[in-house]
Amino acid sequence: LTWVETSTFSGSKTKEYDEIAMNHLLFVTMPLVAGYGIYSLVHMKHKGWYSWLLNTLVGFIYMFGFVTMTPQLFINYKLKSVAHLSWRKLTYK
Repeated sequence: LTWVETSTFSGSKTKEYDEIAMNHLLFVTMPLVAGYGIYSLVHMKHKGWYSWLLNTLVGFIYMFGFVTMTPQLFINYKLKSVAHLSWRKLTYK
């Protein structure tokens, strides 16, 4: 299975802004997850190493979900793709 990007996406501003946001978020969040794992190991009680490992991996999965979803906000801001919408359309009813 190979993933091939279309020529329109590979040279677009969307890809550029997505890469910038992902790099910055990973640079910040990876040390936080590692720090949380160490903090959890030292200050929290776990039933064993397996419990600590699962807890740390779940934290990593939550962080990864956050990192993969957040760049869309940065892309929308940089491309001004939602600037034409009124605030009423953007709020949850």
